[in-house]
Amino acid sequence: MLTVPVVVLTWVPPLQFPVWQWVGLLLTVPIVTWGALPLYLSALAEVRRGSAALGVLVALTVSAAFGMSVHSLLAGPAGTSGFRQAIPLTVVWGDGSGQLYLEVAAVVTTAALGARQLAGGPGPAAPRTWFVPTVLFAAVGGAFFWFGAGAGRTAALEIALAVLVASCPVALALDRPAAELAASDALRRFGITLRGVPALTVASRVGAALIAGSATLGPDGARAGAGTRPLGPTAVARLRGLDLDPVLFTGGADDVARAHADLAGVETVVAGLRPAETAAAVRRLQEAGAVVAVISGDPDEAPALAAADLGITLSSAVDVADVVIADTDPIAVVELLRLGRCLPATARAARRSAAATVTLAVPLAAAGLLHPAVAVGAVLIGAAGVAAISHRLRGPSPEWTHPHRADHGESP
Repeated sequence: MLTVPVVVLTWVPPLQFPVWQWVGLLLTVPIVTWGALPLYLSALAEVRRGSAALGVLVALTVSAAFGMSVHSLLAGPAGTSGFRQAIPLTVVWGDGSGQLYLEVAAVVTTAALGARQLAGGPGPAAPRTWFVPTVLFAAVGGAFFWFGAGAGRTAALEIALAVLVASCPVALALDRPAAELAASDALRRFGITLRGVPALTVASRVGAALIAGSATLGPDGARAGAGTRPLGPTAVARLRGLDLDPVLFTGGADDVARAHADLAGVETVVAGLRPAETAAAVRRLQEAGAVVAVISGDPDEAPALAAADLGITLSSAVDVADVVIADTDPIAVVELLRLGRCLPATARAARRSAAATVTLAVPLAAAGLLHPAVAVGAVLIGAAGVAAISHRLRGPSPEWTHPHRADHGESP
């Protein structure tokens, strides 16, 4: 919340009252100290490991922006009463600009903390091991080059800061988490409960679909015990469309099992198995290298669901599954697996978009064509691009039928 007034004060000259810069400093201090502490600790841990990722670049950028601002306030014209600041698009040559970069420090800190929170940890490493050294070389080399070319000390430091800002891989840290969040939200809206986002990651690698329990299968629109809706021929056909040929494993008699399988269009049936034997069959498939999804609406098949790489239950009474699809159209099983398979491609597309933004912004910053505040805008544009690409996962596939419409026979 403190970042917003800092940005407004810095970017809107009509709102800059006589001591606005000192108020901005007071608002920025908690952001870059207490707020950014996790980023500094992450950077320190990276340095101790001999690696460099999001934390190192962010810590350097925030420290440089805040340090240059404090210097300008104490030793430059920015500390005088009545000082006004407009944001130029490019670096101003010379030593008398007296610019403040408080909003740069605040926005970069806030964006990095948001990326860290979404990623559920310190964030992924930078794109390659050479990324951070290359950025540091560009920042320092660019500063020395332009200083030698007569740009002035302040302008040279602004160029170095702009390079650091433009290279902050905030968007690169969001590619996979943003895609997972969008897919999870899409599934949740249609009554699919994920017990942990990693279920989507596993869904992207599923190569074998095992249906446990005859009651899990039935005709389209049917309901089994306790209101459970079994998989019908439509769902089975669409599983085959994902190159998954489902196999029914059940403890029932062979003739009963085949009758259920015929209703849903499942061709392969293994009958007469106890739940422990079904779980053992899952483990054998895993030992052969398959990533196994078990789909069941039978609470007795909990051992198989627990043994599976991805356990999908059609009954809320089962608590060992990774995914719960209850009181909704069981075609949601297909939607889950489809979205899981879309995740890697979507994350790669988002990463390419973020990398393109960095690739374009860093040379412009090194050439003095991007002011540090404008470079912040480039970082935010990169993050917005990642969010826009990931947002495509929120829309249902053409094969999806909304559960309520399905109940009433309406078209989607």
